[in-house]
Amino acid sequence: DALRVYLISSPVVRAEPLKFAEEGVREVVRDLLLPWYNAYRFLVQQSLRLKRAAAPGPGAEEQGAAEEEGQGAAPQEEEEGAALGEFVASENPMDLWIQAAAAGLVEFVTEEMKAFRLSTVMPRLLRFVDDLTNWYLRMNRARIKGSNGAAEAKTSQAVLLQAIGVLTRVMAPFTPLLSEYIFLSLRPLLRKDFRAASVHFLPFPVPAEGASSPGLEEKVARMQAVIVAGRAARDRRQVSLRTPLALATVVLPDQSLVDDLSAMESYILQELNLRAIVFTTQDHPATVLSALPDAPILGKRLGGKYSQVAAALKALPEEDLRLLLKDGSITLCGELITSDEVKVSRGFGGAEGGSALEAVALEGVPGAILVLDATVDAAAESEAIAREIINRVQRLKKTSGILPADGPSTSIALRVASCPGAPALL
Repeated sequence: DALRVYLISSPVVRAEPLKFAEEGVREVVRDLLLPWYNAYRFLVQQSLRLKRAAAPGPGAEEQGAAEEEGQGAAPQEEEEGAALGEFVASENPMDLWIQAAAAGLVEFVTEEMKAFRLSTVMPRLLRFVDDLTNWYLRMNRARIKGSNGAAEAKTSQAVLLQAIGVLTRVMAPFTPLLSEYIFLSLRPLLRKDFRAASVHFLPFPVPAEGASSPGLEEKVARMQAVIVAGRAARDRRQVSLRTPLALATVVLPDQSLVDDLSAMESYILQELNLRAIVFTTQDHPATVLSALPDAPILGKRLGGKYSQVAAALKALPEEDLRLLLKDGSITLCGELITSDEVKVSRGFGGAEGGSALEAVALEGVPGAILVLDATVDAAAESEAIAREIINRVQRLKKTSGILPADGPSTSIALRVASCPGAPALL
């Protein structure tokens, strides 16, 4: 399967030469097949855990141990299973988003396959796998495990089943072996009329009715831009994500963006480990405004006067630029210039007097910038150490063979050195 995907993504499908490299096949395994398999395995584990919690009985502990080891972790046959390709109603925006992304994937692959453009399919599949594993699963892992209650866990698991079901059927022509394995493993969770003997006996999927939501996909893309910018700001200040920070401010060009991102605030706080975040259209004291003329528009309209107006526009003080953004127009060199004819951007004015401020522009959102206060106080340092201890203990439990199914009866003894640099010694 990995070799097949590697060749489909190569110049060979365009009748061009290829210098074969085993590393390319390994990248397919690492970036596509393993994340997809791990998402399926996580779904099976959490499905079994939810059923065990709902109806504990004899042998539950042994089943839980097998589940955590990934051996014999096959879901039991459902009386009323799921129908592949159905839309799962949910109030959670990330549930709706991943279903919209799955519908978009099906539409794209269908059109590209009709035109025999094999080489364009794999980048889109990789993007969907990244959305599924590094965004949806990462940000909803606790919900899927049941931290928000059994009802939320059931809904999120149903959404994850649909997303993996779509991916498995779309991938079937490209990775027939792994697709078959995953489908047969998930078949007990499906409704009887979808329990085909093979994934290759099923028709190619169609977009789920009601799943498409371009507006929601744009909203999540902006949320992703904020998170990526926040991570970059932390990296510049060399502050780990395990260390909580007090505040980030996101300056945006219009109120609609403020409303969209405010709806995703809880996810942003969680991913960036922030205590608070502010979305505003008001400029931050650490940001500076600059303007450039939109040459194709102004040049065509002003002709020979363009260079004079462009120079005046570049020299505008920030106060005048703010008036331009507020009023929508300004007069320069006797010409009325509207905000649609100007590209106004925000930059970082620099941290003064040893300030811990750091700023990063939001990719794909012109005129937007994130300003992070990277001040680390004593409480933040203590919480970072606690998170580090938790992380080390989890790794020790994994290497020692201690499973979540073992329950609280298992005791772990910790000895923490009480000396400078102790976290590094754990």
